[in-house]
Amino acid sequence: MIPETIRTSRLLLRPWRATDAAALLPVLEANVAHIGPWIPARVSTPVPLPALAERLAGFADDFAAGRAFRFAMLTSDAKRILGEADLFPRNSTGRVPLAAGDHVELGYWLDAAVTGQGLATEATRALFDLAAELPG
Repeated sequence: MIPETIRTSRLLLRPWRATDAAALLPVLEANVAHIGPWIPARVSTPVPLPALAERLAGFADDFAAGRAFRFAMLTSDAKRILGEADLFPRNSTGRVPLAAGDHVELGYWLDAAVTGQGLATEATRALFDLAAELPG
């Protein structure tokens, strides 16, 4: 239903992996002021590598279980983390597993160093198109 990878002309979207922690940490550290006001602290706050790896493993578990679909947003060659793009299944009670949802919430954050290039638009367009194909 939800693919593990989505490719656009410039991006690779895939679930987070615990092994992404070392590459993600400097991005989070450089973007505290940029994403902090918009993204929950439990997601955006830089933490030591073991804790960040644990956070990313939790995101991967949620993805596999169909609870939340947090995609690492990478360059198409997967060499640089640019941000995150998300699909969160919802219904009138809030966030729910995909099977219980009747709509989705789209979210994203982007490294300030790459804003203004249409990357967030490209990623959210890909997720919007995917969401439009989901049942219900």
